[in-house]
Amino acid sequence: MAPIHATFNAVTKIKDESRSNREWSLHFQTISDGAGCVGWVQAPSSPAEAVKEQKEAAEFYANRVISTYKEKDKKHVDWARSYIALIEELRKYVLEYHKMGLIWNPK
Repeated sequence: MAPIHATFNAVTKIKDESRSNREWSLHFQTISDGAGCVGWVQAPSSPAEAVKEQKEAAEFYANRVISTYKEKDKKHVDWARSYIALIEELRKYVLEYHKMGLIWNPK
């Protein structure tokens, strides 16, 4: 799990360093809040719920991206919606195939 934690730390560092960049700070916050969805592999139970919580956290800033850029640049709106849709598809996958968590083959 160390590589996943290192990646989270890197994402957080980029987000923190980009706070002054008005054009991209909402995007980095969206990514940072949603990145935790890959942590579902560590969820002891109900991993789909863990993904859902991360999606909801990311939606807050994704909605701000959408409202900020809906009249300015559709690419940003499409990106925000796609990012949230990606997390939602992960939630559906986890719900279908790993309802009670990740199970390792003991062999």
